[in-house]
Order: sequence, then structure tokens, then C-alpha cells
Amino acid sequence: MPFILSYIKDKHKKEQRIYNEKIKENPSLKLPPLESYPDYEAALKEKQCLTYKLGEALIEANKRGHSNI
Repeated sequence: MPFILSYIKDKHKKEQRIYNEKIKENPSLKLPPLESYPDYEAALKEKQCLTYKLGEALIEANKRGHSNI
């Protein structure tokens, strides 16, 4: 599983870099703010569930370099 998570992380960084380069070339391609999406309120509710909080804790632990939570 760590290999899969590492792959996802690397892929995300690459996609972010490509997106930022495209935005520099053509600012009209910039995504709208999150608040403008129709399911924004549902997403805020989802952030309160246990699985979301567990994932958030794993991400924070990874950023800090802890191998166990």
C-alpha cells in the first residue's frame, strides 16, 4: 500500500505542476472557486466523517515524517 500511496502522491504533484503551467499560459482555464460547485455543502458535511478524518491524520503524519500513528 505505501507504494500505491507514493505513486498517487507523485502523480498528483505532476498534475499540479502541469495545471499551474497551463494557468500561467492561459488564465481563463483556472477552475472556479469551490464554493461555486453545487455539492459544496455536501462536501463540507463529508469532512466530518471518521474516514475523512483518518485520511487527514495519515496525511499529516506523512508530512511530519512519523511512520506510526
